[in-house]
Amino acid sequence: MFFQKRSLKGIPQNEVDYVKNIWIINHYATKLILNKEGRHYWFSKHLNEKGFRNTIFCASTLHHRNENLISTKELYQLVDNPVQQVLINTNNYKKNDIHRILNIINFYRNILKSYKKVSQDIGPPDIVYGSSAHPLTLLAGLKIAKYFNVPFISEVRDLWPESIVAYGILSKRNPIIKLLYKLEKYIYYKSDQLIFTMPGALKYLEEQKLMKDHGGEIEQTKVNFVNNGVDLESFNELLRKYNYEDTNLDNNKKFNIVYTGSIKAANKHLWELIAAAKLLSKQNHNDIEFLIFGEGSEKEKLETYCLENNIGNIFFKGNVDYEYIPSILSKSNVNVLNCKPKDILRYGGSQNKLFQYLASGKPIITAEDNEYSLVKKINGGIAKAFKDEEELSEAILALKNYTPEVNKEIKENLLNASKEYDYEILTDKLINIFEKA
Repeated sequence: MFFQKRSLKGIPQNEVDYVKNIWIINHYATKLILNKEGRHYWFSKHLNEKGFRNTIFCASTLHHRNENLISTKELYQLVDNPVQQVLINTNNYKKNDIHRILNIINFYRNILKSYKKVSQDIGPPDIVYGSSAHPLTLLAGLKIAKYFNVPFISEVRDLWPESIVAYGILSKRNPIIKLLYKLEKYIYYKSDQLIFTMPGALKYLEEQKLMKDHGGEIEQTKVNFVNNGVDLESFNELLRKYNYEDTNLDNNKKFNIVYTGSIKAANKHLWELIAAAKLLSKQNHNDIEFLIFGEGSEKEKLETYCLENNIGNIFFKGNVDYEYIPSILSKSNVNVLNCKPKDILRYGGSQNKLFQYLASGKPIITAEDNEYSLVKKINGGIAKAFKDEEELSEAILALKNYTPEVNKEIKENLLNASKEYDYEILTDKLINIFEKA
């Protein structure tokens, strides 16, 4: 049993209502809460510690896992893990096909069918805080907030539909994209406050002519930036408790380049990393190894390519339990964020693993080279829009040749920056936005 069911029925009303009740809606929070990690798990934990009550609404399905935590036909389940959640019953899916689209639609429909009954269990919200990976989450949040006559806060973690256009899935002229841009505009205008995880969001809103001083309706006081982060207490505790033993990672005679994360079509930059590994192998840099931790639809293709091309300095390690990530990152020599520039990153990035990388204190290599690049800003490694594998391999060699003094300085820069992005600090920023709403 993943979760323990919970109900607040029967608790005296004066005990239920003594603090603000926050409803957090994030379709894809299920796995993160299950693993006791991620943005809204940590926000929820720290909000509880600071005297708020909050509940996370998420899907009953695990993203791309074809696994459902509700085996009955009930619309929702109220559970603890240990933060309180409402699991909204949705259909299973394994990949980005019609079943995932139906999952999105079913989440939207079923949360709107169930929220009134849920409020009888946990009390009505004082604030509804919706976090997007898709706009229907925000649209549902708007409707729920309107019903209860409470403020609605939209959080944008992925610029839909801009990211769909940037990845070349559909063009801006596509009727669906035009409709999504109109929906985006409607949601932003109707929200009481906006939170973006990317630092260049204001520039994006100006380009879309949504800001008041650019012909739109959004006041600058309504736009907030709250990046992703890392819970330093948890990271350091896991580092102390869980040592990841690995023959490659523990070989002090090797210079280890580590990547952790998904290996999917959206992670095409890994082909650049493999090309750089191949080039360095040809140049007889036999003391450099590349360790890739993670799974995904592209992994088999990458492995086959490496095998067919006799690339022996790259090792696919598969998935590892979350508690070992701090150990892996801290044992590496360099941690890879991305290797190829993405158009969508012109507004800055906020990948979860970036902040774990900061906490590890090891140099970071990234292709995000713009005014919003955190790695560049704090001098935390190398940030450059690599043109090809030659430039990437040159950057790797440069990192390998850093002196102990330079590595010490980079480590201090990274660890100091990680304190700024500790989720306890970020939760205070979130509370300030609640007060503005």
